[in-house]
Amino acid sequence: AFNNNIYRCIITPSNTCSDTTRHSVVKVNLPGSLLEKDKIELINVYPNPNDGLFLVHFPQPIDGDLAVNIFDYKGVLAEKLEVNLKGEKSLNLNTANLSNGVYFLQIQLKEGNYFSRFIIQK
Repeated sequence: AFNNNIYRCIITPSNTCSDTTRHSVVKVNLPGSLLEKDKIELINVYPNPNDGLFLVHFPQPIDGDLAVNIFDYKGVLAEKLEVNLKGEKSLNLNTANLSNGVYFLQIQLKEGNYFSRFIIQK
């Protein structure tokens, strides 16, 4: 990593060719900011892959308001929800309206953010 979310990447073709000599500099715009208080992959999404209906399980009970942001693989906000939990450790989500693909889940709490990845496969 350089600075300001700029990374040097080695691009490998997805075909049978194994030439990895191409280098590229890309700027990565992460959904939300990754701070020390953020928790990456500390939540479980089950099942994964899923058909758009899934459960998010937290490591401890959540009490209060939270925002659920779902981004597609391009980083575009695909869905946003506001939820209030009362001491619950899980949250049922219905994203059946989204197309097949890879998505990134961001759950914003006042204590920090949770991030995870999930796949919709119908």
